[in-house]
Amino acid sequence: MAAAQNWSKQVYKSDLAGRMTNSRIIGGATAQRELGHRFAFMPQIMSGGPLLAVAIDRAGAARYAATRLRQPTENLLQAADLFLKLMCEQPANELWQQVESALQPDAFPGMPAELTDASAVPDGIDSDVRVAQITIAMAAEGGEDGWLLEGGEDPPEIDLFFDLSKLEAVAAEFRERSRPKSLGGGHDREMLRSRMRSSSVRLDVVLGSIVLSVGECSRLKVGDVLDLPDVENGKLTLCAETMTGQGAIATGEMGNWKGHRALKLDGPVVESFLRELAEN
Repeated sequence: MAAAQNWSKQVYKSDLAGRMTNSRIIGGATAQRELGHRFAFMPQIMSGGPLLAVAIDRAGAARYAATRLRQPTENLLQAADLFLKLMCEQPANELWQQVESALQPDAFPGMPAELTDASAVPDGIDSDVRVAQITIAMAAEGGEDGWLLEGGEDPPEIDLFFDLSKLEAVAAEFRERSRPKSLGGGHDREMLRSRMRSSSVRLDVVLGSIVLSVGECSRLKVGDVLDLPDVENGKLTLCAETMTGQGAIATGEMGNWKGHRALKLDGPVVESFLRELAEN
């Protein structure tokens, strides 16, 4: 989005805020057909990056031509397709370079891609490729819809077509870079201990449990008495969520502590639960 906004500032000579209006995953054959709906450009020889093609709509092409020729945009909205396509070649090349630089900032700067009319590229986009198509509308600042050009024209739109697998690889690389760097050795272990000590585990104190059918539960009402036949008076069980579900980890008796009802353990917490805390 930042690359698109930088590009629009250069070609339209004004600050236009980008707004994503569409994003979808399509097949290569569908993407090739989509290229025919706008002024689309791609290199004869692909650079190996995720970007496959860029496209500019008629409103965007007319807006750029008007900026170059210093005319009102409305004068060029009905211009011939061939004229607008020729006018789009330079901004399309600049858009390609902006997006590629944003996605691969550390890539060795080679020769800029020389784009050509997408319909003139023999092979085009391979039908087996999964393509991410992203549409961005460039809207001027101000107003509810953000579009304040004369005549109330539609905002310029651009389409970016990516090889999905390569785009996902770039995303994974960005995520890896954003992770905190390891301090190594004892620092890592101490960090894990600190995180473990500050994490929480839900504990439930249970007097007893019974099994009821769904029908019995549906008939429960105020005043009903539920029999707990196997419960020792005052004997409680401490339960916790474990990797295998909720389980008993200790037993104790009801008591009071500083004015509150409390549980006093009458034995140690089971070793398996403590081991699970240490390992996870």
